Amino acid sequence: PEAQAQADELVQSASVAQSEAVIRATAEAAEFDGLYQQYLENPGSVMDGIFRERVSQVLLQMGATVVVPEEGQPPRIILP
Repeated sequence: PEAQAQADELVQSASVAQSEAVIRATAEAAEFDGLYQQYLENPGSVMDGIFRERVSQVLLQMGATVVVPEEGQPPRIILP
């Protein structure tokens, strides 16, 4: 009985993990499809947005500071 209870628990855990993986994959696929439709309509804008998002994530992880300069000057990135 104890082994059967453990087996049932493992099966239940695997079923939950499978359901969560399917839900996550479905959401990611829907997000990709939406982004792809936007890309078809305006590729440059979508690529700029993705680039800015990724650069922001990297800079946050690095602990970098971006200094926004006055008009006409390039931004400066100060690394730790």
